[in-house]
Amino acid sequence: MKRVKGMKVTADDFGEFDTVFRLESIAFENNLPHCVHLERPTEFYRYNGGKRFLVYADAEKLKNKFSQVLTLAITENGKLTNDRLFGDLFICNVGKNNAPISLTEDDEKLIRSQIAEEYFGYFPTRYIKADCKGEIK
Repeated sequence: MKRVKGMKVTADDFGEFDTVFRLESIAFENNLPHCVHLERPTEFYRYNGGKRFLVYADAEKLKNKFSQVLTLAITENGKLTNDRLFGDLFICNVGKNNAPISLTEDDEKLIRSQIAEEYFGYFPTRYIKADCKGEIK
């Protein structure tokens, strides 16, 4: 098993509807993360500042958008689009053959620079702004 350092995005949808963004190393086997928050991982590719990142989310939680907190969204001209990811995520770099590899310090700074806040009803939600090039895998 290899370990990959990435940005773990944890959404609190029970209390304050807040989101935590922190670096964490997660074990990977066969290019899939072993993480309590991602029981059935599915992967996406998203771009921040022209750089492609690999994003893992839990397939079951993505289907239940009404009870989850927005954590990553495609924006166009500063506005949210309908392409949104909800719940906990793990974001890392992409290597050869699309294998997950660790983020660099510059990658972390780039991702953190894209954190925005939006009000949905009375609750502020922090999420990562991104752009999408191509189809979701």
